Amino acid sequence: MPVTDPAWGVRVFGLAGSAVIALLLGLDQAPQRPDAAHLATMTACLVSALVCARLPREASRRLAEVALPASPVLGCLNTTVAMRVADAPSTAMALSLLYGWFATFCALYGRRWHAVLSLALTGPGVCVGLWEQVGGLRAAVFALSAVAVLSVSTLVLAVVSERVRAASTTDALTGAASRRGLEERAPGFALRHRGRHRGVAVVVLDLDGFKTYNDVHSHAAGDALLVEAVRAWTRALPAGSLLARTGGDEFVALVATRGAGAAAGADLLDDLLDDLRRAAPDGVRASAGSAPWPVGGALESAVHEADAAMYRDKGVRRRGAATAPPPPDAAVPQRAPHPSPS
Repeated sequence: MPVTDPAWGVRVFGLAGSAVIALLLGLDQAPQRPDAAHLATMTACLVSALVCARLPREASRRLAEVALPASPVLGCLNTTVAMRVADAPSTAMALSLLYGWFATFCALYGRRWHAVLSLALTGPGVCVGLWEQVGGLRAAVFALSAVAVLSVSTLVLAVVSERVRAASTTDALTGAASRRGLEERAPGFALRHRGRHRGVAVVVLDLDGFKTYNDVHSHAAGDALLVEAVRAWTRALPAGSLLARTGGDEFVALVATRGAGAAAGADLLDDLLDDLRRAAPDGVRASAGSAPWPVGGALESAVHEADAAMYRDKGVRRRGAATAPPPPDAAVPQRAPHPSPS
């Protein structure tokens, strides 16, 4: 699971945060035995850590959709409660550092308002959690300092994270998504576009004779052809589609479809595939194939099916070109009959 996947962040931050709270509260009253409040909080944290550790990949991805907007509220609330349970001021101060984890999680995986909400809750949460431990004035000063430090850190982290994510998920030559970008953005695309009488189809595109084009016109011209092809296909694809370059001249597009069932979706894609075949620039045609991506199915299986359809399309047109009669201007002229001797 890649680090840039929010599901990875849910598992790591959830496991680590719960374990740290349980550990600190376990040491808070040492060497005495923890009281009932400590035991209840520690048990809840250990159960949460176990759940995060055992989450399947798909379940953690679905949980990430909920965790991103909810993590600032739930995380700050849990940490504040743990700080109130702690007896030692040092334990409460150590627990307050977890607010930085929530801000980091939101800056890495969420939107701007997630990070803003996390910072807005940090000040009151730290102040309430430390009020009885260090006094109201010291708690307020510490809370303001924490918000100031986290604001600068979150801003820098968000900018750097966005640049790293863009570089790792975007094809540098064409500007389309990379193979990694397709894998990371595909689950979100499916969640947004699947619904009643709606589905998602996978389209595989491949430029015909691209190697020959490179040999004849140079690799620089081939690169320019790829860039122009992506621009043309982006214009031909429906708005909101996801286009990714997965190989040299191989591309995969995710397209939202309308209609019940795979057959209806395939019928609706016929015109689009024809447009995509003709859209390749500089007289080059493209081969195209499509396949439905059903709910619960793996993206790799749908891509494999669409890839097979693309190669069938390429084979049919190759055989058609080999058996087609020569054009009229290329036909061998008929020799005129010799005149009969007089």
